[in-house]
Parts: sequence; structure tokens; C-alpha cells
Amino acid sequence: MLSKQLSVTLKDALALYLASTCEITFSKDDAIGKKAAELCADLTDRESKILAIYNFIAASFQYDDVFADAVRRGAVKNYTPDTNGALEAGKGVCYDLSAVFAAMCRSQGIPCALVKGYTEGGYHAWNLIRVNDAWAAVDVTAATVQRTCAKSLSDCLAALPA
Repeated sequence: MLSKQLSVTLKDALALYLASTCEITFSKDDAIGKKAAELCADLTDRESKILAIYNFIAASFQYDDVFADAVRRGAVKNYTPDTNGALEAGKGVCYDLSAVFAAMCRSQGIPCALVKGYTEGGYHAWNLIRVNDAWAAVDVTAATVQRTCAKSLSDCLAALPA
């Protein structure tokens, strides 16, 4: 077995959290990029942009209980979110909602991660956003289910799952 040790220095340690990926797809010309640009058109600071994106998802999306049940039953074995498809449908499970949030944030230059793991409610997906040189948790699924719009950035932030 061959191995080689490399030393890597990144120009921007947050570049990964700004890129389009297979789970978090966007471009400036697709529906996700255009909608994020529309939502953030007159906003200059990161916090206002996060708030606008969060409130759009909370007000515009429905949690897809039918698909979630299919996943829980094992009828769905492999799944990767389609951010533009979820935007068009206006619904999704936590994985979809977190991918849409991340794609919109990233398209606006806001570092955002999609996190998957277990919470008290079971397997779940949420986001981490970079604010004031620190990572903060955001759970757009909870906002969507509860139809809770935020008045300030602190209203968007969630406790990190235990």
C-alpha cells in the first residue's frame, strides 16, 4: 500500500462553505441563485441576508410528511436533495430545507454548512452559518413546521443538537 504525506495551505479556509456541491447546488443563473439575489437585493450585511433567506423558507415551504414517512419506512434508500426542485415544489424534508438554505446563503457569499446527525427527534439535518467569526446553528425545518418568522438574527439561531 502506497501513501504520501502532503502539506496543504488554503488561501481561504471557508471556501468549501461557499461552493456549489452535489448536496448544495446553485449558480447565479439558476432559480436558487436568482431567488436569493432577489431576497437580498437591497441588503448589505450578512445578518440581514441570513434573516431574509430564513424567513423566506419559513414562510414559503411545507414539510413533506409523505416523503419523510417513505424515508422512515425504508422505501427510499438513497437520496440527495435537488435544491432547485425543492424551491419549485415549495416542500421538502429537513435535508431539502437545509440544502436550500445553504445554497441560498452560499450564493450570497455567506459561509454555510449542511449538518446531518441525530437529535432527540431522530435523524435530522440542519445548518451551521458563519457569523462574527464563529459557527452558529440554524434549523430552518423547525421554522417551517412552526411557521415562525424571525425578527432578528438571534431568532434564527438554534441550540446545537445534543
